[in-house]
Amino acid sequence: MKAKHNLEHIIFNSWKKKSLIKNLNTSAEKIIVGVSGGRDSMVLLATLLRCIPKQQLIVVHCHHGVGGHANFRDQADQVVANFCKKMGVVFERFKSERVLNSEAEYREFRLSCFETQCRKHSAVIVAMAHHRDDWLENQLMKLIRGSAFASLRNNFDWAQHKQRKFFIWRPLCQVGRADIESYRVQYKVLFIEDPSNRETVYFRNWIR
Repeated sequence: MKAKHNLEHIIFNSWKKKSLIKNLNTSAEKIIVGVSGGRDSMVLLATLLRCIPKQQLIVVHCHHGVGGHANFRDQADQVVANFCKKMGVVFERFKSERVLNSEAEYREFRLSCFETQCRKHSAVIVAMAHHRDDWLENQLMKLIRGSAFASLRNNFDWAQHKQRKFFIWRPLCQVGRADIESYRVQYKVLFIEDPSNRETVYFRNWIR
């Protein structure tokens, strides 16, 4: 499929780099796509659908369950489900059965869901919507926490998860938040804003 927008070219070129990754089984056809319903992940899904056959994509939405902002989570679930139905792409939903209380617990829940779907669909690649601004935030957080400078050179585009048997693909890692918003506006990509993004009690939000 021919890419038409610069963002699509970036993603397509990032996808081609997979052949350079050691130990990556490039014969695997399925790609697990983590989609929260937020701007970044909805744009990621929209661009992937323009660059990669939809039969290869498995959309995974992780509902963090009851607790704070439960109404938003239900709405986000519907946004992703409706978009996948409209586009004819496989949609897999997970909902936490217990209350999650921290960013670490949210992340562990999502990774567990991705790992489950990798096993189900014999996939080894999980696409996530982290972008350049996220990378900069990560570096600042590492420095503040006293990480060694060597850790700042870790690959952000393609990386093998150390504890889980899949590779994380971040095709938006060379793209800024403003570029993502520009694409969203141009192609009218529907999304829902997570209210917790405005809560500076979370370290990442405070950094942002």
